[in-house]
Amino acid sequence: VGGKISVYNNPIASLTMPNLEGVFGDFILENNYNLASLAMNNLEGVGGKISVLRNPNLDNNPIASLTMPNLEGVFGDFILENNYNLASLASLTMNNLENVYNNIDVENNPNLLSLAMPYLGNVGGSIIVLGNPNLASPTMNNLENVFGDFIVRYNDNLASLAMPNLEGVGGDISVMPDPGSCDLGVYAGRDQFGFC
Repeated sequence: VGGKISVYNNPIASLTMPNLEGVFGDFILENNYNLASLAMNNLEGVGGKISVLRNPNLDNNPIASLTMPNLEGVFGDFILENNYNLASLASLTMNNLENVYNNIDVENNPNLLSLAMPYLGNVGGSIIVLGNPNLASPTMNNLENVFGDFIVRYNDNLASLAMPNLEGVGGDISVMPDPGSCDLGVYAGRDQFGFC
């Protein structure tokens, strides 16, 4: 797609794009109150941002999932915000995502249990994981550099935080409350509140 894909205020319940490989603009999925599943199994790159915002029925049961297993790069922001029934980012399959050139913003997903991007290496902006009360253990094992801020706050059930290869953060590090088990690579013990 040479431009952007925008699915906004649409009554559809399922969206499947099996042959889509690239979007040169933004991919916007917002305010779709009936949407329960989204699959783009061959998507490899997005030239702009990915915004998955206010889709209250997007869930992770066997018939409702969000899948982008071949996505390798996002040249804008990756935003996952206010999706009230999304229970696990295991259903948001991004096992090949290596680079996000702007921000990763995961906010206010009250049923979110886990966040894993195992091959993510670099984030050109900030990582913000904020107000996900059931999130227990975000993991980005290959993350090396965040060029903006690293903020993990107000995730009430946070039990552990694992980013063992983290080498550089260009801005602030703010982790609260204390997750108990925290591995931020070279930054362990040096977040601004003294928790990790």
